[in-house]
Amino acid sequence: MAWFLRVLLLLLSGLTSVAPLFCYTCVFPTHSPTDCIRFPVKCPPDQLCLTSRAVGHRGEVRVELWERSCVLASMCGQTGQKHTMGLNFTFTNTCCRTNLCNHNAPTTSRAPPPHRGLGPLTLLWVCYGLIAHL
Repeated sequence: MAWFLRVLLLLLSGLTSVAPLFCYTCVFPTHSPTDCIRFPVKCPPDQLCLTSRAVGHRGEVRVELWERSCVLASMCGQTGQKHTMGLNFTFTNTCCRTNLCNHNAPTTSRAPPPHRGLGPLTLLWVCYGLIAHL
């Protein structure tokens, strides 16, 4: 009987594979959380759904960018500041772990640890044309 339970536990432990997580991603970062042209993507196994908000200031000019994607869990809850291309950005990364859970802007803010940098799409957006329009 003991060998049967061991075999059963071994078989059941192999059935606990993680199903892939699907998250929304935006074609481009947007100025509003509702303007995102979003589509679902299958995330790699070690990633969660991200909603990221970056607010940049340069004098009287204020720029707000939103981004959705898949991200490593280590980037979740990150917040901080980044100075790039003449703008001072403050950003917040919020994650969730259910399918397509990043469809809306987060409703709560947390006080996560210091930042590790802006997301690559946000930097790309800033570098390719945002400053030219200021």
